[in-house]
Amino acid sequence: MGVRDGLSAVFVAFGFVAWVVWGKYYKVHPIMLGIMSATISAFTVTVLSLGRLYEINSSFSLKSFFAMLFLCVLYGVSFFVYSSKVSNVAIKTGDYVGLVSILMLLEARFLDLYLSGSSMNVINYAGLFIIILGVICFTR
Repeated sequence: MGVRDGLSAVFVAFGFVAWVVWGKYYKVHPIMLGIMSATISAFTVTVLSLGRLYEINSSFSLKSFFAMLFLCVLYGVSFFVYSSKVSNVAIKTGDYVGLVSILMLLEARFLDLYLSGSSMNVINYAGLFIIILGVICFTR
């Protein structure tokens, strides 16, 4: 991964986390926070993607459509739970966001192993061990 990829990851991580922390700081109601972030995010992605519609190929099948439909509904439910949890006064926002982020790393690696058939080396196993330690630390 190059420097530009790393910098874009820093930007993306900030964008994923900033609305959560500021939403709680400004005491935005969880329902309003979820509606605003989901709606405005969807609009922004749509506007930024319109110029690239010509890149879509025709390999999209009915099977992949229904799989993605299910996964997008799952994402919507997950987003609803996430936005309601991070605005909850009883929950430490940083701990919850950190835990979700660490679990995303773990789940992404296992899904990639399962779906793509990729392999892991010693460094990857060490990383998974550190992620599991991170989960243990965040849940204490």
